Amino acid sequence: MTRPALSARDIKEAIEERILRGVYRRGTSLPSVRVLGAELGASPSTVSRALQELEREGWVQVASRRGAVVARKLPRAQGQEAGIESTLRGLAIRWRLSGRERSGFEAIVGRVADEVFRSESTAYFLECNRVDLARMVEEVRRGAADRHIVPLLIDDVRADPAVVRDGVVLVPFFHLADVRTFLPQDLQIVPLNFVPSQDVMRTLALLDARTHVGVIAQNERSRRRIEGIVHQFSVARAESTTIDDADAVDRLLRTADVVVTANSAGLSDEQLKRAARALIVNFELERGELDVSSLLAGGPDAKRTAPDGGAATSSG
Repeated sequence: MTRPALSARDIKEAIEERILRGVYRRGTSLPSVRVLGAELGASPSTVSRALQELEREGWVQVASRRGAVVARKLPRAQGQEAGIESTLRGLAIRWRLSGRERSGFEAIVGRVADEVFRSESTAYFLECNRVDLARMVEEVRRGAADRHIVPLLIDDVRADPAVVRDGVVLVPFFHLADVRTFLPQDLQIVPLNFVPSQDVMRTLALLDARTHVGVIAQNERSRRRIEGIVHQFSVARAESTTIDDADAVDRLLRTADVVVTANSAGLSDEQLKRAARALIVNFELERGELDVSSLLAGGPDAKRTAPDGGAATSSG
């Protein structure tokens, strides 16, 4: 089912909520229109209209070079308290009329308040393509219930590193070397170990030694990584290429018994249909790292990387 498009009002309210929670701090630049659109699932034009309204109401100031900057003095919400009280009263009446106890309603309100007003800093999760980004960030959120996790595409952060600020950066180990080339040096980076899904490992392990496996990847680093996965779990013969070599891609789609690729390679559905068999490598957060909160808190087994590649000490 197609998700309904968000309106400029929806985007405006989402940004206001993030400002009030301290995700976007006063006096700092908001992410670019393109990054906000990717995060919130809206077109750049819709985000632009939302920012215009936020500027009109005094939430942000739009400058030509810095983009939208959060105002240092936020506007008062006219009648906001009365509206919230009215909404809560209506919900409480419905709860009581349904025959349920007061304690249950108070527990829900308290739980929501604890979630919304918690003071922990933001953590940003970086991945190279939208499909894996959505899949991986859900796993990370399950293991980091006490953190606000913001998903970002690596290319968007590379284009505008300032969108990642005053927080912790979470990144799969296999992207760590790449992101360290453009992230600000004072950021704390926590690498997470993502491994191929069990379905992928099982499928590769069951391939016959005579199977011709064709690996098609986004770039040279990804090619080496996926080919290494094939060799690690399979006895089959592997041949690999990158997506920019059109002739080699066409040949592997025609001749390989199994084409192994990743979402980041960008093969179209039509191309995948041409393969005798296609296997897309999906990654899962390693079970031992599901408790991401302990890594962020700097527990005894926490992993950290310093800008110089050495071990960084957690500040807790």
